Amino acid sequence: MTRPGVSVVICTHNGATKIAPAIEHLRRQRTQPNLKWELLLIDNASTDSTAQRVRQLWSAGPAKLRVVSEPLLGEWHARVRGLQEAQGEIIGFVDDDNWVAPDWMQRLAEIMSADSAIGACGSMLAPVFDVTPPSWFERYQIYYGIQTGAQATRPPVSLCAAGMGLRASAWHSLVAQGFRGHLTGRVGPQLSSGCDTELCYALKLAGWKLVLDSRLKVQHYLPPERLTWNYLRTLLRSSSYSVAALDGYYYAWQKSDRLRESWAWAFASGTKHLLLHHSPLKILASRMRRSEGDDEAILIDIQLARLRGLLSLRGRYSEIRREIRKAAWRTTDRLL
Repeated sequence: MTRPGVSVVICTHNGATKIAPAIEHLRRQRTQPNLKWELLLIDNASTDSTAQRVRQLWSAGPAKLRVVSEPLLGEWHARVRGLQEAQGEIIGFVDDDNWVAPDWMQRLAEIMSADSAIGACGSMLAPVFDVTPPSWFERYQIYYGIQTGAQATRPPVSLCAAGMGLRASAWHSLVAQGFRGHLTGRVGPQLSSGCDTELCYALKLAGWKLVLDSRLKVQHYLPPERLTWNYLRTLLRSSSYSVAALDGYYYAWQKSDRLRESWAWAFASGTKHLLLHHSPLKILASRMRRSEGDDEAILIDIQLARLRGLLSLRGRYSEIRREIRKAAWRTTDRLL
C-alpha cells in the first residue's frame, strides 16, 4: 500500500552547535521504498551558521533537504512556516535536541495511515543526560516534554510537539475555517510555551483524534544547565504565564455567560484559589528563597504566573473566550 508522503520539520534558532545528533539520527531512518519523505529545516531568525551546518551534515542524505528561512522569531511562527511549506500529508516535528529511533518515521506513517481520524500522533520522549538528574526531576519531567508509556494508556488531550506527527489536511481544515493561534511559544531564549497545546486543543475540539503511541521512540537531550532548580522555576513560570489564553478551549462547553467569560471573574477566581491554598507568609517566602525541592513553592510559582498572564490579557481575555466558543472549526464542546 502506498503511504502518504512525510515531511520532517526541524524548527531551530541558532542551533548550529547542537543539531548534529538530531540530523544524524534522521540520516539513519529505515523506511520502506514506497515511503517518500523530505527534511525541511525552518531556520528561525538564526544569526549563526545553522543552515550551512545542516547542509553539510545532510550531504548525500537519504531524502531531499529544503532549508527555509523564517525571519519572524518565535516557535509558533517557525512551526506555521513549516506547516505552510511541508509537502507531505504527514508532518513530523523534530526539535534540534531530539534523537529519533531508526524506525520512527516508518512507524509514524503506518500509524497515521491506518486511521484517517487521527489528527496528531505523539511519541514517547525519553530524557538523555550528561549528568545524574536531580532527585526532583521525575516529578516535573512532564514540563520538559517527557512523555512516557504510562501516559499512552489513556487518550491524551494534548501532545508535545517534539516527535509529533500532524495530518496536513487537519491543519489546513482548521485554517480554512478561521483558526488562528494566540500563543507564540518560545521566542529566542525566552521559555514561554503553550502553542503546541493550543494546536492540540483546537484539533481535539474540531473532532480529530489525538493518540500517543508507545511504538514511537524519541530521545530528548537535556544538557546540565536545564537541570537546575532555577531553570525549572523559570520554565514553569513561563509556561504558566501563557496558560490563561487556553481557557477558551478548556471551557468551550460553557454556554454564553458574560460574567464567567470576563477577565475580572478569572482574575478574582485565581486570586481566591492562591490565597485559599497558601498562606501569605509562604507566598512571600517562596519569592525570597531558593526553596529547592519544595513542591508548594512550585505551585505558588504556577498560580502567580497565571495571574500575571491574565493581567497581560486584560483587554483580550473575554474576546479570546468568545472567539473559541463561536469558532466555525469547532465541532465538539469538551476536551475530555
